[in-house]
Amino acid sequence: VSDSAVWAASEFSTGVSQLDLRANEWSPRRLSQLIRPTRHADGATDYIYEMAADGDAVWLTLTASGVRRLSEGGSEAVYTKKDGLAQADSRWIAVDGERVWVGHRNGRGAGALSMYDTAASVWTVYSRGDALEHDPVRKVVVGRKYVWVLYDEWRGGSITGYHRGTGEWLTIRGAIGGSEQFSEAWEDGAHLWLAAGQQGVYRYHLGAGTWMHFGSEIMQRSLPSN
Repeated sequence: VSDSAVWAASEFSTGVSQLDLRANEWSPRRLSQLIRPTRHADGATDYIYEMAADGDAVWLTLTASGVRRLSEGGSEAVYTKKDGLAQADSRWIAVDGERVWVGHRNGRGAGALSMYDTAASVWTVYSRGDALEHDPVRKVVVGRKYVWVLYDEWRGGSITGYHRGTGEWLTIRGAIGGSEQFSEAWEDGAHLWLAAGQQGVYRYHLGAGTWMHFGSEIMQRSLPSN
């Protein structure tokens, strides 16, 4: 939901509809510069993955055609690799003031996270070896102080944060034994809460650097189940 519109996307397609809340009327929006066939029944892989509202517009990601910004007034901005996006396969998207974050699943060797500075109209690409711990990104979550990057790599829990004020990066490691990764994050003051699938919930203290585990085991402040 943007300022004066509701946006809806059809499952496994590039179809977008806009509801004008002032006129109470729906209208279709056609996306341009799609680089693959869009009919999922034919085995095509290009479809809208996620949307994020931004004032009087909405951002959306496509699994083969990059990123779009649709305004309530009818304009469309197209962003692909030639514009600076790390990958054409774009998944998670989050709006953080003047920054727009896009996570890519197939980022190996070419960048797994793209950040668009709307004031400067410039994309910046991040990958393993500079700011990130791994390449495939599972999710991007905007918190009060940090933007959190969750990974798809099954190599033990780690999560990376971008400080929204200072621009500094922080990677947290060492919570999960085995190969599982975090699937969800929630910033709560001095604490960061993390869901880890079969291993329950973890709480990390951002100042002290200490962990607490809430699992199904009685000695670990148990949950009914993981």
